[in-house]
Amino acid sequence: MTQSEKKLVQITAIGLSLYLVFFFGAGSLKKYENQLAEFHKKRKTIRELNVKLQPYGNRVMLLEKLRKEMNLEVRFLDIPDLGALSSEAIQRCARSHSVNIGSFRESAATTGTSIRFEASGQGASIQKFLKGVTTSGYPIYIESLQVQTMDGKPGQLKMSINLLVLNFKSWKSGVKNA
Repeated sequence: MTQSEKKLVQITAIGLSLYLVFFFGAGSLKKYENQLAEFHKKRKTIRELNVKLQPYGNRVMLLEKLRKEMNLEVRFLDIPDLGALSSEAIQRCARSHSVNIGSFRESAATTGTSIRFEASGQGASIQKFLKGVTTSGYPIYIESLQVQTMDGKPGQLKMSINLLVLNFKSWKSGVKNA
């Protein structure tokens, strides 16, 4: 091959390369731009969803914190005999804290089971008992509490308490309960 033929082959190769890069490169560039736009669109959607879901994440974390603080077992919330199980847990808690329980009455309430009883014991034991009742793993709410000193027995307290064991399944949806 002569010099002029070599030069012609080189110029043709360069021209053909430029042609391929120009036409196919432009298509590849458009494809790349479309993929990049799609990526940015998905990233924006993910950010928007994260912002929308943030309040729910906060609620879940708050409920988990409350569940751990109050030792509330969610699996007990729909058991039909929740009142009886709660009564048993209250009596067990009283025995473990050396609190004597007197008359014990259970009755059905609109939002759960109402439990009334009288108890007596040392001041520190009563305090530990009350903490133990509210963190027993059952949804127990102290409605009323009356504490008196016992005559002639220093350090001894007598209390009359009304508890409500909440049954969330019996609540009507959409109705706010106190």
